[in-house]
Amino acid sequence: MTPEEKYELFEKYCTQELTESEKEELEALIGEDASLEEELKLFVDLHKHLDAKFGSEEELSALTDNLKNIGDTYF
Repeated sequence: MTPEEKYELFEKYCTQELTESEKEELEALIGEDASLEEELKLFVDLHKHLDAKFGSEEELSALTDNLKNIGDTYF
């Protein structure tokens, strides 16, 4: 499994979009590699943090606009 495939699987896990076969695959991978479980936990924590921080499109849009204004003003 490539890193990209692994993170796509993690993302689907976080958004509850895993198919049954993907869920079984992830459980099997975690059973084979304990470090993968820790990596998934870290990914889930980060995902939750980012969802809380940038939960709405309005907030993300406001941040983007603010950064653009700062860039235009100071750079």
